[in-house]
Amino acid sequence: DDGSTDKTPRIVEQFAKRDNRVRLYKNAANGGVSSARNEGLTHVKSEYFTFVDGDDIVSPDYLLRLVEAAKKSDYSSDVVCAQISHVWSAGSVSKKNDIRPSSHSKVIDSVEAIERLLYDRGIKNHVASKLFSSRLISKVKFNEAISIGEDMDYVYRSLKIARNVSVIQEVIYYYYVQREGSAMNSQFSSKRADAYRVAKNMYAQLSLSEREKRAIATKLFTESLSVMMAARNERVEYVAIFNECRDTAKNLAYGVATNRKTRLRQRLYAVLSLFSIDAVIGVAAIKIRIVKYISKRGRP
Repeated sequence: DDGSTDKTPRIVEQFAKRDNRVRLYKNAANGGVSSARNEGLTHVKSEYFTFVDGDDIVSPDYLLRLVEAAKKSDYSSDVVCAQISHVWSAGSVSKKNDIRPSSHSKVIDSVEAIERLLYDRGIKNHVASKLFSSRLISKVKFNEAISIGEDMDYVYRSLKIARNVSVIQEVIYYYYVQREGSAMNSQFSSKRADAYRVAKNMYAQLSLSEREKRAIATKLFTESLSVMMAARNERVEYVAIFNECRDTAKNLAYGVATNRKTRLRQRLYAVLSLFSIDAVIGVAAIKIRIVKYISKRGRP
């Protein structure tokens, strides 16, 4: 409980009285999500741990599926990654047919897992929908100076030290995307560039393999475009970060465009960036409006 002002502590206390596996820990003040997660990590005593946000939905056997996948390999996996579905209205998701036999899990090594994360191919940035080995991963802490991109930073550093990673093909976690007042839904500020800075720091590492360097380049290119999109109406006030992202995108565009592992949409953006960054921003803005329009029509 990170300084909540509602009935959350009382509800958790009621659960704790009925089930001695439930523990309630309290912080006096709201220190933010990374601070709360780091506090939680100091109390982990189980073999594995996972993160579930309060207004999201998980399948009834969410933990069972994750642990089954972790134990399936000859050497227990250090990280398990399940699929995540974004929903518009909490409590409105039909979960039938999402759960299939756990034989749909696959064990991969750390390098392939990092590539899947950075190319957005089956492993998402979210720490939610994942299971972590306490023995190894609980040593990894969240960067409390980051407001946006802390999940990507944490997952990347966890995968870097993992030996085996299991990937579950089924959706067992439902992420509620409409959080009023969240960092991603708020007006642009310099904090919105945190994810770009995380990717930039990843790219600046000296001991990267060529495979990892190319994958991070794609992620950094994508985050550059994301910042420019968010700041496009306020580029005069935030000219420095906007121009930095513009230069980064231009410098990386050719490598991203010629990288066959990069998603087709990103490669097309990269090709267009070689000629005009403003054209890329315009095309991306149209795409976002179309997606929002379709999403609104499909909401329950």
